Amino acid sequence: MNETDYAVLNDCGHNYSVLHYYITREAQARQLAAAGFDLIWFGVIMTIVMEMGLIHPPVGLNLFVIKSIAPDISLRDVVWGVLPFVLLMMLAVVAMCIFPEIATWLSDLVMGPNRR
Repeated sequence: MNETDYAVLNDCGHNYSVLHYYITREAQARQLAAAGFDLIWFGVIMTIVMEMGLIHPPVGLNLFVIKSIAPDISLRDVVWGVLPFVLLMMLAVVAMCIFPEIATWLSDLVMGPNRR
C-alpha cells in the first residue's frame, strides 16, 4: 500500500484506514528501510496524508465535527473553506517527495544525518 491507497481508504472510512495502517506498518517499515527510504520522512508523509483524509470531502470526519460545532454554517461552506487546506497539504506532500530534507531537517539537526 502507498500513500494514495491510504488517502482512498481515508475517504471510504477513516477507522479502517488507520487500523490497516497500524497492522501493516511493521512490514512496510522493513520494506521501506531495505529500499533505502528514510522512515522519518515516510512517517511525516503518512501523517499528512492521513490528516488530509480527515478533512477531505465528501466523507471527512472533521467536516461533520465542524458542522456540528457551528450548525448555522452550511456544510457546503465548510467544504469550500477546507479545500484550500487540502490543496496546501497536497502541495506539501509533493514538495516533501521532491525535497525530502524538508521533513527530516529537525531530526538531522538533533541526531545527526547518520541517525540509523
